Amino acid sequence: MKRSYRLKIGILLGAITLMTFPLQSLASYNVLLNDGFSGILNYTLNPGDSKTDKISIINLDDKPLIVRVYAADGTKSSQGTFALTDVTDEQRTIGKWVKIEKDIVEIPPNEKIDVSFSVTTPDTITPGTYSGGIATESISNKVSPKSGAPVLATKARLVNKLFVKVPGEKKHSPEWTGFEYKKIGGGNNSFTLKFKNTGNSYVIGESKVEIFGVPNAQPSDFEIKDDMPQELKDQKVKQKYDHTIKFNNVDLTQNSESQVTGYWKLKPLFGSYTAKATVIFYEYDVETGKKINPQTLTKEIQFSIIDFNIILLIILLIGLVGSTLGAQQLYYQGKRKNSDVYTVKTGDTIMNIAKSKNIHWKTLTKINKLKAPYEVSPNQKILIPKSKKAKA
Repeated sequence: MKRSYRLKIGILLGAITLMTFPLQSLASYNVLLNDGFSGILNYTLNPGDSKTDKISIINLDDKPLIVRVYAADGTKSSQGTFALTDVTDEQRTIGKWVKIEKDIVEIPPNEKIDVSFSVTTPDTITPGTYSGGIATESISNKVSPKSGAPVLATKARLVNKLFVKVPGEKKHSPEWTGFEYKKIGGGNNSFTLKFKNTGNSYVIGESKVEIFGVPNAQPSDFEIKDDMPQELKDQKVKQKYDHTIKFNNVDLTQNSESQVTGYWKLKPLFGSYTAKATVIFYEYDVETGKKINPQTLTKEIQFSIIDFNIILLIILLIGLVGSTLGAQQLYYQGKRKNSDVYTVKTGDTIMNIAKSKNIHWKTLTKINKLKAPYEVSPNQKILIPKSKKAKA
């Protein structure tokens, strides 16, 4: 009894470890289905029907392997892709309908063990496609340093998707509910697409955003023609890649919502742009395991990019130039007030007048508001600033 109690605690701790650190690529085993290696389990069942099947787990290591096997409902990850609910969550469909023959199996080195399971749909289940999966986790026996009790720690996990189609009236109605642009820190530009499935089919969405505008790319800039040099073709492919955001596939279960967010590789400082989003909705066909009935939708939004740091710098520069010009005007106004009137004589030039009065010729032109070529005429009255020496 005590051993069973400790084992349950160990499984719970292992589940918490998996929830915190989802492992996928460290498995020293593989899972075989009836049709080959790890893949998808597809069943068509009427309400109240039951199906018995098996998975085969192969230990690829030279050491004994302990594997935990459980079923769970389908959900979505934070990126909008397919995921399983946690083993400790309440299971409502696949995770509740699937019964595993053995939830903990021990496999000798380099050997295979079959694990049987059954899928039974409720009598009252409504038509539609239901998603979930069977997860296998390799675990290791460890001892708690505090209690000394054995603990099952998760090392790796493999997931096989499991779909159940309940025949009846099909409602395939995916919706594209939002397309948003947002400028975030570090000069990054993000785009978010939002989706909803109000039907009873399983929907897979593929999406991308292409960005056009000034001063960057126009749609014609991406066109590749057969007679173009290869170097130009490569350049256009690179340009299109830089202006295209591809998102993770979106998996939409019955009556669910999801969203995906992507980031533009380029970080322009300014410009006016158009973002064109393209979404292809597919229905997942349980009987064939293929995507069918593609539906393509497009939307466009306009957005502008303005770097406020640059705007602030321009304002500061304009202010600096303005204050400098203002200071110069005040300086020369003071000079004019403290000037003597001089009558230009025949043969005088600005240069020789300035030299004779011991002042710079540019100062003389500024005070008298003379413009190039700075010519003066006989009997013309000009202002000559008083020198400090004369003033003293």
